[in-house]
Amino acid sequence: MTTATPGPAAPPPRRPRFRYAPTPSRWLHVGNGLAALVGWGLARAARGAFVLRIEDIDRARCRPEFEDGTLRDLAWLGIDWDEGPDVGGPHGPYRQSARMGRYDALLAGLIAADQAYPCRCSRADVRAAASAPHHGRTGEPDEVPYPGTCRPTRGHGPVSLPDDRGGVRLWVEVLGDDAVVSWRDGLLGDQREDVRATCGDFLLGRPGQPSYQLAVVADDREMGITDVVRGRDLLGSTARQVLLHRVLSGPGAAGREGEPAADAAAPRFHHHPLIVDELGRKLSKRDDAIALRTLRESGAAPAALIASLGRAVGLFPETVRRAHAADFTDALGGPPELHDGRLVELHHGLGAARW
Repeated sequence: MTTATPGPAAPPPRRPRFRYAPTPSRWLHVGNGLAALVGWGLARAARGAFVLRIEDIDRARCRPEFEDGTLRDLAWLGIDWDEGPDVGGPHGPYRQSARMGRYDALLAGLIAADQAYPCRCSRADVRAAASAPHHGRTGEPDEVPYPGTCRPTRGHGPVSLPDDRGGVRLWVEVLGDDAVVSWRDGLLGDQREDVRATCGDFLLGRPGQPSYQLAVVADDREMGITDVVRGRDLLGSTARQVLLHRVLSGPGAAGREGEPAADAAAPRFHHHPLIVDELGRKLSKRDDAIALRTLRESGAAPAALIASLGRAVGLFPETVRRAHAADFTDALGGPPELHDGRLVELHHGLGAARW
């Protein structure tokens, strides 16, 4: 009887790595707190790492006092992190302002590989060149597919990084059907988008000023992030980020078992419901929404805030909802409402004992 030679052992599963990446341009509001709580809760339920990253590339708007307030607000909620700007870690630096050289190198590499090209078009130029109004995935009326004004022809000569008057665009059109992106959202299920139709060749920024899309993808890759938890208002960015992950990873990446192949290089995404105001609008830092700092300094009980936010997205059993909802309901002027009007039960099955 012949005994089969065993193959190599499968590598151990990678420890999940979740991240929370606030922008310190104003004080955090309760909607930001929800994103942090859900991400932290999922990370702890999965026995994963929770990474705090400060997205401060907008130097004109970001201020040290807002970053300090962010750390204080998270600690007040009982959220801890395994890596971050204050505690360090193996994947630092954890402020985007200290990672600019990495983004510039990526831009240069993409241009050298003929995967991106310089562009001088402004947003107004793109809208003016569009032949007809177009609504992209996010539903914004000014989101139009790039018409290709500065797109080079195939077989063009060498190009270089633009000066401070121009940007760099990912050459989506040359990807053909590979620009059709599929991924499985942890809360919304299977998603599909043809990036050529929704936005076309999209901006990656310019030297010294990376776009949001480029910076978050670069950082998630370098930090080994496996899961991204955020509000549904950012769903429209996901296809571009998945596509950029794939471009940076190169051809031939295999998908996770049971998931669309386009997920191979990208993190898993989980888009939770939004908290809205009495007019049905999502909370915004610009609209003077209830700030966590205000609640913290007024003596509000963090347990009440956690319970009320958890109730809104189905995190807690009924006993906890009843026990802690009153204080935060009074502070906010009413309970959180969901953007789409329905409760979502998170698939990881978090319970009160995990908080």
